[in-house]
Amino acid sequence: MAKHDDFVVTELAKVLRPGEKVLATGFGWRGPGVWAQALLLGPLFSWLVMKYFYGAVTDQRLALLRVKMGFFGVKKNVTAVESIERADIASIEQRGAMNQRRLVIGLSGGGSKVLRFNTIAKFVSGQKEFCGKAVETFRR
Repeated sequence: MAKHDDFVVTELAKVLRPGEKVLATGFGWRGPGVWAQALLLGPLFSWLVMKYFYGAVTDQRLALLRVKMGFFGVKKNVTAVESIERADIASIEQRGAMNQRRLVIGLSGGGSKVLRFNTIAKFVSGQKEFCGKAVETFRR
């Protein structure tokens, strides 16, 4: 069991719909990739610009629980909840190399979202499987 599993399970229980099943969970961020972070002020840039979340792949949607990064790690406080419904996902693909993965989600209304994951992070169980399960579940 990973160190934030209990927190994620408790918070997901508040937003899951009746009968909705969680297939995978992960911890990720929105913002520039690791190389861009390293070139642009590193930790300060990361703290100011990055948007962190716990994600859940369910049988109906991608649920994103926004959290903030503190000086010593992730704060256990959900600041917002975002859902990307199955019907809103026009395309989804996994990109990246080694342990750095990106989910590129094409939206049916136009535009896209890029969610980034480090597959060796140990915040929640299922981190390694998250991207693959999302692609498997939502690919058309």
